[in-house]
Amino acid sequence: MANKRPGRFKRWLPARAEQWRALGMVAVVAVIAGMVLLAIELLPGPEPNTLWFELRRVCLQVLGVSVLGFVVGLATFRLQQDHLEQQRQADRIRAFLAQMLDAYHGVKQARRMLKAESAPETEPSITAEAYSRLLSELSKHQLVFETLARSAQLIEGYVDGGCEVSVKEAGDKCGRGRASVTQSLTGHFEEIECYLNDVVSEFEKCYRSALSDGRILLSGPSLERTIGFLYETDEFRAKVSRRVTAMVEVLETTLSPAKPCSPVGAEPHR
Repeated sequence: MANKRPGRFKRWLPARAEQWRALGMVAVVAVIAGMVLLAIELLPGPEPNTLWFELRRVCLQVLGVSVLGFVVGLATFRLQQDHLEQQRQADRIRAFLAQMLDAYHGVKQARRMLKAESAPETEPSITAEAYSRLLSELSKHQLVFETLARSAQLIEGYVDGGCEVSVKEAGDKCGRGRASVTQSLTGHFEEIECYLNDVVSEFEKCYRSALSDGRILLSGPSLERTIGFLYETDEFRAKVSRRVTAMVEVLETTLSPAKPCSPVGAEPHR
């Protein structure tokens, strides 16, 4: 996407220059016709069927057509510029949406692989190699969400409902007592990034201390965030999945307001 924009911008500049040149030519013709008409009006009133009379009539016609053409051309030019700006903004939102979904799917994949590698849940442990590899992948996706949190500030004003996106928070173990939280796109991305960063920070701090015979013991209190990330499904959905789903809906609504939104960011299964 980023590689296509410079070429598109270069093609847009000549088109814009041509439109201004055409409007300028119409304006010049109108000015010339107006000056000739003014000169004729300063002379004694021309008689019908004379050269000056016909010239006056032609100048009036040219002036009227030129003014009308200039007004119509200027209105058309502004409409085209508005349409181009809408297209550019839609391209930004589409690229943003694609980047968000790629990062979210990467987080879900890392979580699923961690759960599979660390089973059973009662005494979870994982090989040091798998833990290091999967947490490194998770760290990459966490950094993408950090970038998205910054980028969201640039587009949320153009997104329908982008400043007020509501989601359900985590409830108790039975899913009861859920409250709603309303934040901007930026706020939701910051929450997601913070949640993932806590898991990655545990990996950075506790990797060596949790190592035992080539395996990482996940049952200790030092890896509490990691255990919650893997096994507290409702918390993961509240912190990540439901936020992504809600943001996908507002982004897709902005791109296709006449079409119903599809639940692209479906919540992960247990």
